[in-house]
Amino acid sequence: MPSVIPVRLSIKARELPNTEGIFRSPDPYAIIKIQHGEDDVEELGSTEVIKNTMDPTWVTTFTFNFQLGKASSILIRIFDKESNGEDEPMGGTLFSVGKILGSRGNSLAKKMKGGGVVYAHIEKEVGEGKLMLQLRGLKLKNVEDSGFFSKSDPFFEIAKQSTEAEDVWVLAYRSEHVKNNLNPLWNSKKLELSVICSGDVQAPLKLSVFDHEGSGDHIPIGTLTTTVSELILAKRFGGGGDKGDDAGKLDLVDDDGGFAGSIAVLQAQLVGLPKKDKPPNPEPKPEPEEEVEDEPEPEPEPEPEEEPEIVLEEMAPPRPTFVDYISGGCQISLYFGIDYTGSNGDPREPGTLHYLHPDGSHNDYEKAIFGVGSILADYDLDKQFPVWGFGAKFGGVDGIVQHAFQVGVDAEADGIDDVLEKYRSFFGVAGFILSRPTDITKIMKIAANRAKRMQEEKAAEGNMTYSILLIITDGAVSDIDATKAMFDEIEDYPISVVIVGVGDEDFNDMQFLELCGNATFVELNACGGSERKLAEETLEKIPDQLVTYFLDKQGINPPSPIASAEDEIEFDEEEIDLAGWDNDSSSSSSSSSSSSSSSSSD
Repeated sequence: MPSVIPVRLSIKARELPNTEGIFRSPDPYAIIKIQHGEDDVEELGSTEVIKNTMDPTWVTTFTFNFQLGKASSILIRIFDKESNGEDEPMGGTLFSVGKILGSRGNSLAKKMKGGGVVYAHIEKEVGEGKLMLQLRGLKLKNVEDSGFFSKSDPFFEIAKQSTEAEDVWVLAYRSEHVKNNLNPLWNSKKLELSVICSGDVQAPLKLSVFDHEGSGDHIPIGTLTTTVSELILAKRFGGGGDKGDDAGKLDLVDDDGGFAGSIAVLQAQLVGLPKKDKPPNPEPKPEPEEEVEDEPEPEPEPEPEEEPEIVLEEMAPPRPTFVDYISGGCQISLYFGIDYTGSNGDPREPGTLHYLHPDGSHNDYEKAIFGVGSILADYDLDKQFPVWGFGAKFGGVDGIVQHAFQVGVDAEADGIDDVLEKYRSFFGVAGFILSRPTDITKIMKIAANRAKRMQEEKAAEGNMTYSILLIITDGAVSDIDATKAMFDEIEDYPISVVIVGVGDEDFNDMQFLELCGNATFVELNACGGSERKLAEETLEKIPDQLVTYFLDKQGINPPSPIASAEDEIEFDEEEIDLAGWDNDSSSSSSSSSSSSSSSSSD
């Protein structure tokens, strides 16, 4: 089964074009779609509308399933909400999911053609269940300055603490505002634990109260720091939000450190938790004083299944995933091994496996290089790829067969296009002869030693890296025992070996690879010659192999996710044609991505 990981997308925009003229700003919202392949398009949903701003940070987030072998793209289109229903387009852009995850902090920025910058961030969905929450403000500080009888229009925000920096807070929820009221009663909401606290009920939360302003320049009233567990305790021991009862209230502090009012917790209950994760009631059941035959003690009423009163302990963390390691800064290094044996046929003759088509269409080797390499390249920060060949002679027929040689003048190719160029141009090397046998052990040894050395160097710096060797061959290996022995030798190295079989040869002798823990073998023909299908099949095992190496073999847990300040987020300069992705497109279809959105009102 493919490794499918639920992830969550959040977005914001800066310096959007002003579609409203000089005297006011737009009311932007965004529509999000996800595309898998060419035709599988699904609308994930839309954000909330934020009034009068050109720098929106939307609270609405979107959940979908990530699969390493699927090349997925996120389309973001931004609109200005108009009262007449004819919302005005403000721009749009397209992100590669792999590029977002492969960037520092899992964050990426892109400029829109018409102006403005869109920032996208992806993180793993963590934690199950929801928090039923209702708050009331009590005696809030009045920061309204528009008249003696005017009062603030309060709303509150909840932000979770960044895992990397204690002074960085990530907005997770925004309530509605209540007009002209210093004792506001906000609506009850179901908040997903994965969104507000990443599933950790003891994680710090920052609750901030503001006076809503139509200009978008909201005025701070006060803040406090709390946790989900503390909110539940405040509800249990609180006085129900009465103005004269101080029990269980949480005090707000203004920017000068002064008292800015209180928050009463009217509702704080966990719902939707899996039964095995439900925290136990911390209070033991009372023992009966003595047995009475005629009047037995009544049975205590059962606890509500979905609403445990209090949480005092953290829930057991789930097993880490590929996304956890990538989010913590683990880098992927990609190597290529290409079969230049004579069984591929004369590359000058049409129909042979190495034949280079004049129309630019890919032969089987190019399909494997591009289909698999273009996905993995997103996770390789420097995009520098060693390319090795095997099974050929140099210096004419009297030369010695080389089982590992560098393809091209440079030690590494600069990007996937350069890998393809090196592969194509190598046939013009003087005295180059396709020979035999098919021996991949030397390339495996070189790649494994390189992977081990790189990981040792990264570990000394407090980082980590994992390598993937993609071998493309037209036939079974000549020495199965030697190949098995090499897989045994590199079993505990930080590397996965992916072998793609091309052509019409019988690959039954390669089935032994199923017993090698860090190997994957896929026949291109079994994928119908599809680059997309080939990528899905070849990369299916990689996430679990990476986790197995670091967690089970080395005992290394993923580092905390890297957080990037806005000015540190990498820009993707690639230009994308968005033709056919307009808002009125009817191409939305159901998909296995199992998407959902989490939103709140402004």
